[in-house]
Amino acid sequence: DWDTVTKAYYNEGNAQQKQSNFVEAVKSYMNAIGFYKKIVNQGIGAMVYNNMGNSYQKLQRYSEALEAYKKAIVLGTKTSNRGTVATAYYNAGSAYNDMRKYKKAVSNYLKAINFGLDIEDYNTVTETYYNLGNTFDDIDWPEQSVKAYQMAIRYGKKISDWPTVAKSYSNIGKVFLDLEDHRESMEAYLEAIKLCKYLPD
Repeated sequence: DWDTVTKAYYNEGNAQQKQSNFVEAVKSYMNAIGFYKKIVNQGIGAMVYNNMGNSYQKLQRYSEALEAYKKAIVLGTKTSNRGTVATAYYNAGSAYNDMRKYKKAVSNYLKAINFGLDIEDYNTVTETYYNLGNTFDDIDWPEQSVKAYQMAIRYGKKISDWPTVAKSYSNIGKVFLDLEDHRESMEAYLEAIKLCKYLPD
């Protein structure tokens, strides 16, 4: 049946994406979209468009990525798939950040956080706050950057996401170091050091 075929192409796309075969992943997602329209399964359609956007973004085809994320948001909203809506807003924010369109990045990140909090998706909330902090740091807004990292720490601790908590403390340390606030910088770095076993090599 069409539902099975749709899911098969969707899973094939996911497998291709995990292997960094992004062009092939897009083709699989395109096939999934062709079949999902026959069954009007808009729930899976939102997930397909969201992941397709990821593949386009990896290929630096940002306009196509953003178009896919927008479709994911529309379909996810129609089907009350708020989890997909949250991640699609997060992904759109990430794409805008890659394009250095920081105002739009911040706007989409904040929407992702709102949807994530609404459904208690603290993984998305934590990661979004962390990346929001990075964006604020990129545009030299230190106060907002620190606040975002602090929120990433708060929600990261809720879900034991210690790598993100550690990175957030480390980045706070860097922000304060840039501001020549050595006491605050040292305090943040010491917290990061306590968690250093969780930091990537």
